[in-house]
Amino acid sequence: MKNLREREGYKNRNIDGMPDQACLMNVIHEDHDGEIVFKCKWHPFDRQQHTKDNIPENGYFGTAVVIEGRLKGIGFHAWDQNNSEFIWYSLIED
Repeated sequence: MKNLREREGYKNRNIDGMPDQACLMNVIHEDHDGEIVFKCKWHPFDRQQHTKDNIPENGYFGTAVVIEGRLKGIGFHAWDQNNSEFIWYSLIED
């Protein structure tokens, strides 16, 4: 499985969990171009922001939305059952 090699200075969301509040973070995303670090704003899952018709499936933790660069606005989702979008993140202090 891709993206499992430990990264110094980064947390593993499967071990360390994800923040329960909105915050800034760097996310490592790996695709066919290799690893790219994106500066993102973390939006944790909040049941109150959904209706019964648009609530995500069980296992959804939230979305890290890119806030800089050419992919600004793209979101990387974190799911309990899927590591495909990202595993590694580091919090950015304000």
